[in-house]
Amino acid sequence: MLPDDEGYLNYSEVTSILEESTGIFIGGGDTEKYHHYYANEPIKSLIKEKYNRGIPIGGSSAGALILPEISLISPNDTKNGEMISKDGIGLLNDILIGVHFTEWNKEKNLVAGMLKHKIAHGIGIDEEACAVFRNGQFENAYGEAVHHLRLTDIAEGKYEKISD
Repeated sequence: MLPDDEGYLNYSEVTSILEESTGIFIGGGDTEKYHHYYANEPIKSLIKEKYNRGIPIGGSSAGALILPEISLISPNDTKNGEMISKDGIGLLNDILIGVHFTEWNKEKNLVAGMLKHKIAHGIGIDEEACAVFRNGQFENAYGEAVHHLRLTDIAEGKYEKISD
């Protein structure tokens, strides 16, 4: 469910739809707007509740960026052209997500976010790829490439690529 042309989201209608859902998918779009609508109350709690009950949750692009505990929004997706971090929905802990990873050359951005928030793991998802998480843990990758980065030394800013 998306906001109307004036930016109004009918929370009553969205709540009703979410309560009945057997799966939730948040697509791509304006990351800051999606964050505003879906990573804040009352929608945030409903999505988390569904996830905790085993309902599958998916997202692409902006939809994927808002799912972790910390939502790292790249300079490509902000009005001011700077990287920003906000509280996300909170389905994944100690993991940051970067999308359009290879296509937008986002490795440096993802690592900067990992260092800033002292988050050990970063998952960079290419446009033709999908990362699957189960119970908050990375499980599998499909498609072109999913890049798993792990900080090895926060003080030195060192990291390693676990997979490509």
